[in-house]
Amino acid sequence: MVVSCEFDLVECTLTLLTSIHPNKLLVNSLQKGYTKGLMATLANILEKMSAPTKADKALVEKAYNFVAEAHKDHKRFSGEPYLVHLVETAKGIAELGLSAKTVAAGLLHDSIEDVGVTPEQITAEFGKEICFLVEGVTKLGRYKYRGAERHRESLRK
Repeated sequence: MVVSCEFDLVECTLTLLTSIHPNKLLVNSLQKGYTKGLMATLANILEKMSAPTKADKALVEKAYNFVAEAHKDHKRFSGEPYLVHLVETAKGIAELGLSAKTVAAGLLHDSIEDVGVTPEQITAEFGKEICFLVEGVTKLGRYKYRGAERHRESLRK
């Protein structure tokens, strides 16, 4: 049996399993779980935010739509849409009770280095503060973590 899939390894595997696995119910539930993971949505982020105002919701929705478009063809090595990572990041930030601007920056955090969005575009769309946060995260990626062992060694000296 030949299963044709573009490049989504997980989806391809699930398609193959669906056609050959005797327990169709198990495979269907796996497939629904995978699809549910892909449907990481704006609602998932907003429900994690503590008492967002209309303006907060509008800002996060704008950032979500912006990154959904910017990263629409961007996939992880696993084949998973990159948007899932951005949504999970934003959900984590929202769970910490941080501001809507910080949540929006979490959504936007890989846009400059991964898909060629410019800081000027982010400033024009979301303002200087959010651009500052996004650029700060982008700059952190340039530093190499040396580990706790190096820190302990310097304390020993």
